[in-house]
Amino acid sequence: MRTLVMKGRFATFLLFSQWTSAIIALTYHVRFLLFVPYDAVEAKNVLSKAFYFITGLGHESFAVFFVVDGIVTGLIMLDNRSEKIINHVVVPHRLAEIYRIALPGIMLGAVLDVIGFRFFNCSAVYTSFPQLSKLSLTYSSMLGNLFLLQPFIVPTFGSNSMLYLLSYLFWFIVLFVIFLYTVRLRRPYAQYTRGLLFVATVAVMSNKFLIWFSIWLLGIAIVVLNGVRRLKPSVLGSIALFLGALITSRLIVFHMDTILPPGAHWVVEYSYLLVAVSFAIVACALYPVTKQEENPDVFSSPIMAGGIGRVREAVSFTFFFHFPVAMLLVGACTSLFHMPLMQQPNFLLYLEFTGLIIICVGVITLISCGISVVTAVLPFKRRRTLGPN
Repeated sequence: MRTLVMKGRFATFLLFSQWTSAIIALTYHVRFLLFVPYDAVEAKNVLSKAFYFITGLGHESFAVFFVVDGIVTGLIMLDNRSEKIINHVVVPHRLAEIYRIALPGIMLGAVLDVIGFRFFNCSAVYTSFPQLSKLSLTYSSMLGNLFLLQPFIVPTFGSNSMLYLLSYLFWFIVLFVIFLYTVRLRRPYAQYTRGLLFVATVAVMSNKFLIWFSIWLLGIAIVVLNGVRRLKPSVLGSIALFLGALITSRLIVFHMDTILPPGAHWVVEYSYLLVAVSFAIVACALYPVTKQEENPDVFSSPIMAGGIGRVREAVSFTFFFHFPVAMLLVGACTSLFHMPLMQQPNFLLYLEFTGLIIICVGVITLISCGISVVTAVLPFKRRRTLGPN
């Protein structure tokens, strides 16, 4: 399998986008613990409004992360055009990448949860926020999570409310691969099979899953469409559209109790699809178009390849497994330093918040590096890169 290596501003754009998504997702969850909801803020000013807006972009950051993951997956398949390589090397390798962070992440997260609940729960960090996370450490949930069956069959194992997104990503790839196999079938069997697959997916999966699947497929579509027809929207115009989508999404979420009837809050998920579409347009605007950039050899740097590089493993681990680390750090601060939860915004709290984010990212990065060292000598070891086929 060829190594996907990316150079230039598009590689920087993709990596920066995923790191930004991971950091915003982390700030979104930590802010929920340390600060009162925006409605309860007594002194609203420019700083507090900007802070709550940026740290409130949690689900929007999920959408950006998934679009980028779809782009990287599409680029890997584009760089390994052989159908045999895609089916027997690229896809298994892509799924193995997920498990390489899932297995240690799930188990390590459970260990951190047990430590935090046992020693640092004097302020009930693990029990007082059921809307944010419910602590479930049963053997059945552990087994189900190891097979990535959350949230379909079992609840999330431990406090990590981000695990459902990792499970979604795994099944996105599985469904996409099944669809690719149907393309090889002879007519009319291919059409019937694809139709049945589409109907079964829509019938079985939740509306939420289908929306996030569509968001991930947007990344694949960007690679496919740019390979067939060059799409080159204005960079500044696409960025303005993306910022407008972010503002619109936040307004919808903030006013959903007013503008949506009871029981229709699931409609909010479509605002994240709007953000994903606008971000996909930005990606199209920055997609390589020169002859040199069209050369498959350009797509080869250890920072990309759907998680092959340690840098991207770190960002994936930060995105999917920051929750147990953040919960433990907040629990330790409340127990050891008597830091209260759900406070009004103030300068000292902003500093404490920033310090927690920095420490959390540092701890997660060290954990990710340690996992990379360990898995380098295990069966999850990366496949040796081959030359051009």
